[in-house]
Amino acid sequence: MMAIQYTIAMVTPRGTDPLVDKDYVERIVKKLEAAVRTADKGKTPPNPVKANKGNRKLEADMGKGCNERVPENLLHQRAGSSLKEAYEAGVLVISCHDDKWECHQSTRIPEDVLCHAAPRR
Repeated sequence: MMAIQYTIAMVTPRGTDPLVDKDYVERIVKKLEAAVRTADKGKTPPNPVKANKGNRKLEADMGKGCNERVPENLLHQRAGSSLKEAYEAGVLVISCHDDKWECHQSTRIPEDVLCHAAPRR
């Protein structure tokens, strides 16, 4: 229960958070889609990246391979951006979800990563 509350708190904007840069979100979603397809160790679902929660959360669906390092790696190593750049564009959480795990990476506090078992049904 506490993990759910913390996940909601991660994506809830605070008064000091930047406004969402819709151009950045559109660009990074396209780059992340390509990144997910190359990083996925399973069968990548169609349209694997979605912007949710008012474009404050970017969600990457994967076949296999989601872990605590994947959200940042997708953004930094494969999409050419950073957690800082995402935060400055108003994105508060980058997440991945595969057949076993869901991991949420905060851009506001980069050391905050929350993973939990979340098998698809």
